[in-house]
Amino acid sequence: MKLLIIIYCFFISFISCDILREAPFEVVSWTPGDGYHNTEDLVVSLLLSHPSDRARTEQSFFLSEEGRPVRGTFSWDDRRLYFWPSSPLEANNNYTITLNTSAQNNSGLSLENKFTASFTTRRSGSNPRVISVIPEEKIITESRDSIAIHFSEPVSISSCINDISFYPAVNGSWRLEDNGYTASFTPLDPWKTGLSYRVDISSSFMSDTGRIMGDDYIFVFNIVINNDFDKPVLLSAWALHDDNSSDEIYINDISDYLLVEYDGWETSSKLKLVFSKPVDTTSVRQKLIVEPNVLLVMETDHGYSDSVVFRFFEKPEWQSQFLFRLNTGVRDESGNETDLTRHWKIVLANEKSKPPALIGIRLPLSPGKLFIHEQQPVIFTPRDLHADLNFVYDAEMFPFAKAIPFWIELYFDTAPKAKINLFTLMNVFRLESTNSALSFSPRYIIDSHFTWINPVQGWESYERVEIQGYITNTINSGVVTFRIGSGLEDNKGNKSTQAYFITLLK
Repeated sequence: MKLLIIIYCFFISFISCDILREAPFEVVSWTPGDGYHNTEDLVVSLLLSHPSDRARTEQSFFLSEEGRPVRGTFSWDDRRLYFWPSSPLEANNNYTITLNTSAQNNSGLSLENKFTASFTTRRSGSNPRVISVIPEEKIITESRDSIAIHFSEPVSISSCINDISFYPAVNGSWRLEDNGYTASFTPLDPWKTGLSYRVDISSSFMSDTGRIMGDDYIFVFNIVINNDFDKPVLLSAWALHDDNSSDEIYINDISDYLLVEYDGWETSSKLKLVFSKPVDTTSVRQKLIVEPNVLLVMETDHGYSDSVVFRFFEKPEWQSQFLFRLNTGVRDESGNETDLTRHWKIVLANEKSKPPALIGIRLPLSPGKLFIHEQQPVIFTPRDLHADLNFVYDAEMFPFAKAIPFWIELYFDTAPKAKINLFTLMNVFRLESTNSALSFSPRYIIDSHFTWINPVQGWESYERVEIQGYITNTINSGVVTFRIGSGLEDNKGNKSTQAYFITLLK
């Protein structure tokens, strides 16, 4: 009887295995399917034959992009597994879906066979090819001529850099034209006359659509340039001003003993160098030295030009001086170089760039009085160090510890026709005192319709500004300081870097 039971159980187990083998665990279908697909409507999914152990199945799933794994998340719809990439799939790539046999159904049955499927976002078509090369005769007659390669489909700068080689090696830059169908190369240094250059386009050269050429493409061009042995020469240097005027700067050979200063430079002036023939502007920038060392910005484009313009990165200070030196080695298109070192000196002394400077102040010692002579106007300058400030006490018109209307006139030496920037003056003006001797609270600032009609005699040519407010006098003595901090500007952009003080005793 026991033997019959064992035989029966073995028979049942054998029948169950047959049933499982008749219905294997496998991938029934998948999306997006073979071939090309647009990335915008692309969905990656697998339909499995049995309800799955989702965790094991997800761990067994892989999507690769050109051999690189793609990260993402999963979702399920009954027996269908969806994979959602963390970043959108890209065009012009090949993708492979893999589900390993470690995937299982809910009963522990493993995937019958490893599943692999592929699709692409790369359009089908022929490989890119070279249509033409310019110059067609493969002869270059100018030392800075470009070569242009016209392709059958758009290409990228990176493919040109990585898969196009010159022999002998040449430094230069690529640019794309004709909507990417044409790649042009311009050498950084002049072509060497008499040489032949070979250009190799690798078989792995890839177009923008992701297709590769498949075959190498090689062509040779020759350099035939008329001999030019004339060395470039710095002819002149010019100061260019904002009003479109210009002054020539006297330049010397480095061996000259006499160095003539140019003192007409403005804060916004630019330097223009004029050469006898077009020169490499980059070599000019490399050979131009300025002392003290400041940053110059070259405004002329890179390439070859017979004039090069520079400006200061930051406006220099009034009365500052700079020594310029142009060393030898400035190159022309044929490789000839300058052989003279030239130098010149500039001084920032043009009156148009003069920053505002405090000349002095005028204020009333008895501000509550009606008439000017009763108000006792007094004048002080920065040279009046510790002069007496004797406010006239008046119980009714100028009492102690009471805020009364007060005004201060300030006189500035400025550039011709320049006006004081009132906003910056309010930022830098301070009236300070020790021992709480007095305090002043400004309210208004004006540059016309003054309290006193006539300016200080002898100061008529200076710029006048009046600050109105309230002053509080006390019985205490102390040091009173009228302060104009650095940063005062005029309406032409000239800024003072100096602070001014008028220190008085009360």
